Amino acid sequence: MDKDQAATGPVSVETVLDGGEVESDDGSDDWVDELEEELVLEVRKKPRVSVVFDLPHEVLLNVFNYVSVGRVCKAWSLASTQVARTKLEKNLTALFDQFSADDAMCCMLSKSIEGELHAHTNSWDYSVSREYKEKARMLLFNLRDAKNDLLRLRLFSGELTAFTLVRMKSKDMANPQLVEQRKEWIRSRTAEVTRDLKEFLGLVESNMFTCPSCGSNKTQHCQGRRKASADRLCIVVICSRCPHRWQV
Repeated sequence: MDKDQAATGPVSVETVLDGGEVESDDGSDDWVDELEEELVLEVRKKPRVSVVFDLPHEVLLNVFNYVSVGRVCKAWSLASTQVARTKLEKNLTALFDQFSADDAMCCMLSKSIEGELHAHTNSWDYSVSREYKEKARMLLFNLRDAKNDLLRLRLFSGELTAFTLVRMKSKDMANPQLVEQRKEWIRSRTAEVTRDLKEFLGLVESNMFTCPSCGSNKTQHCQGRRKASADRLCIVVICSRCPHRWQV
């Protein structure tokens, strides 16, 4: 081979076949390309079509009652969460319709309260916490109370916002009459417990002594003993109005 031929590149090789035909091997890879096209070597992933999320949430829950799903199923979690939230929103709307004729305001207020409650008690959108359920029952109970007109009036007038309502405690949103009943029950129960304790300690109620702290003459006294004293007997007086005590 000459140097000029080596510099020009690969040399075509001709082969004489039987019958006088000449096969030329010029290094062409056309047959490889044709084979790749025929076999479709490039794998194309088919798009996954899922109709689960397109179904209504109530339908999904009914379907999941007849099939077994994993412990972590996003479709089931989302469906159950949305059904619970929609149920609370409908209950609030039906409750407000009994006390107001403005349907648009009732619907908007229900959505606002439910949204604030879910945002306050839940960290993600695929579940409802126990706090959410307990707070929802408390809201429905206090808003449904026929004697709790003050709470509903503040809510309808805009004085009480949904943000503040969902963060209120039960004693703050209860009607005044129920609050007084609770206070009276606490006072009576406390009196019963302290009376049993007073009887156990031997305390006697009287108005013989005057409290040097508050000036009240409602006191209780019992017999006691002094430490390291010749006259050890004494009278211990306890004021019923304030916790002050002294010895006589």
